[in-house]
Amino acid sequence: DTFTFNATSQVGGSALNTGLAGTVILQQSTAARTIGIAGGTGSLQLSQATLDTVRATNVRLGNSASGNINSAAWTLGANFAASGVLTLDTAGTITQSGAINLATAGAGLILRDASSVTLNTNNVFSNIAASVNGPLSITNAANISLTVTSLTDDLGTVNGITTTGSNNISLTNSGSGNINVNSNVTSGSGVISLTAGTNLVINNGNISTTGN
Repeated sequence: DTFTFNATSQVGGSALNTGLAGTVILQQSTAARTIGIAGGTGSLQLSQATLDTVRATNVRLGNSASGNINSAAWTLGANFAASGVLTLDTAGTITQSGAINLATAGAGLILRDASSVTLNTNNVFSNIAASVNGPLSITNAANISLTVTSLTDDLGTVNGITTTGSNNISLTNSGSGNINVNSNVTSGSGVISLTAGTNLVINNGNISTTGN
């Protein structure tokens, strides 16, 4: 339920500072154990230094039995989920105390199973997909476009953003970026709010709810 990697550790790759694993999974042993990312609140601490040892295309943190996940300010290393997908998976909440920047690695973001998602600290996301059981609220940084799409990790493909029941979905650009809907945004009866800095572009996706 705790990780300690030394300064010369490397997870993934074919040789020192070379290559990328297809998938790396870091998760708790005991169900409901909380996870702290880059100094965030949590019993299983995944420090920036620990995460920087990972070389992989796809990285999943947590699983459907994890406790709450909280991230402090975190900028992905260039080889962490490099041009691939970062997955945050938990039965609990996903929150942050600092901005998350995925641009360095060029990673997409999948959110799975969470009872709620609140990521409203001017994040730098590009491609996102989510299948969660509670409300979801995401704010992207100024002038960065946010694209709802289909993404695939080791657990399968998540198509667009889906939540259940009366849970709300909110996507916001704090600057001039677009929101691109390339895959469905679906809530049971919750309110869906998409607030683009410039344009809301509906391409191949539908926006669907029995609410507002």
